[in-house]
Amino acid sequence: MKRISLLLFILLLPVFAVAGFYGYLWWRASDLADRMVAQASPFVEINYGGVRIDLLATEVALQDVRVAPMGMGDQLRIEEVALKSQDWSQMMRLDGNLQHEPWPEGLSLRLQGVLFHLDGPMLQQWAVMAQRAQAQQTYTFGRFCSSLQGPELMQAMGYRMINLDMEVGYQFIPATQRMTIDMAVDAKQLSDFSFEMALEVSDSSLTAASMAGSARLHSISMDARDKGFNSRYREYCATQAGVQDEQFDAALGEEFIQLGRLMGVQPPEVFVQHVVGMYKPGANLGFKLQPPSPVGQFDMMGLDSPEAVVGLLNPSININGQQINAPQISAFLKEAMAAVAVPEPEVQVLNEPQVEAFESIELAEDSKQKLDVPQVVLAPSRQAPVVPEVKGYRATPLSDMAQYVGKPVRMVTYFGRRIEGRILEMNRHEVMIEQRMQRGVATYSIALDKVAELEVYR
Repeated sequence: MKRISLLLFILLLPVFAVAGFYGYLWWRASDLADRMVAQASPFVEINYGGVRIDLLATEVALQDVRVAPMGMGDQLRIEEVALKSQDWSQMMRLDGNLQHEPWPEGLSLRLQGVLFHLDGPMLQQWAVMAQRAQAQQTYTFGRFCSSLQGPELMQAMGYRMINLDMEVGYQFIPATQRMTIDMAVDAKQLSDFSFEMALEVSDSSLTAASMAGSARLHSISMDARDKGFNSRYREYCATQAGVQDEQFDAALGEEFIQLGRLMGVQPPEVFVQHVVGMYKPGANLGFKLQPPSPVGQFDMMGLDSPEAVVGLLNPSININGQQINAPQISAFLKEAMAAVAVPEPEVQVLNEPQVEAFESIELAEDSKQKLDVPQVVLAPSRQAPVVPEVKGYRATPLSDMAQYVGKPVRMVTYFGRRIEGRILEMNRHEVMIEQRMQRGVATYSIALDKVAELEVYR
């Protein structure tokens, strides 16, 4: 009997070990989740229905998560929030001090079934906050259809809620010191989006110190694909503005040209066609940066033109299968910057009076004297006429900009962008510019440290 009991104990020992380990993980996951909920409690209320642990997949998940920001009277629902690592030893590191300790070599966070209603208080409040943060950018793309933006526009197009899945994570290879960051978003009946960035860090161990300021960029790629938004948008515009197909494309292209003029450039026609193509049903957009060699932050310093940035980062764009490479992008930028659409103001130029230094005077016959010394003839004194001061754009030190709030100005940024408008207001960091367009007035801000030249109309 004792032998049978011993044999059963030996056979069941792995089961007990797994069960104990599972219980330990469940307790650690629940404890960590409860601590996170407590830390977030002053700002947001978080509740979850249960904990799921997958031992083989090295995954811990919170199920039926409800997030309710304080004071909004609404909540965000998430079916499951899952955290996955390469092994359980690395998963356990997350409970330590990652500011000083090595990070796990692989980690991913997945949000499945994120659901919120477009007419809910929370999303409406977020929309108001976004509009306040971008109050200077009043130019809305697609104004020929409607002035609606954000949740209001999507509701007008027939959307009632947003349902999406999202996953973000990274992988690190110590042998090559290469880190790859990935993100994927699947918004139902809207669009897909994916992002990947490859970095080279300064150490074979991934830490906060190895990432701070020393990481070098290997590549960036982004891809987006329409999954229903463009069709609804075109149908909405057809109802609101009575435009369809070619008329829609023409109106959208015209607005993009006006937006380019607002930024001080004239977009080339072929580039306008590519932008219009992004609003075709089922359109896809790809963007890549593939530098010839890894790029660090010090490599970006000293670049004084868009062409230099393009040459360093080697970008490419793919719109509906049509590739736009770096030389083409550089040519587009050069052509756009050379064809500034804003006309130069007409300034009347008055010629200064020409006064001859010596003027020959015919002397009377009886006043001529025959002398051996050369005759010096002085010009009679003439008072120059008073020339009225003519207003025009005059070069002005940047330090004097605050004196000309309300005045028309012209600016040139360090990247060659030309801006003309009126100064509305300014602070220590930026200046607010108002520019008149064919369809209204646009206002936007410019960082003061980006302004290279200033001219004031005075």
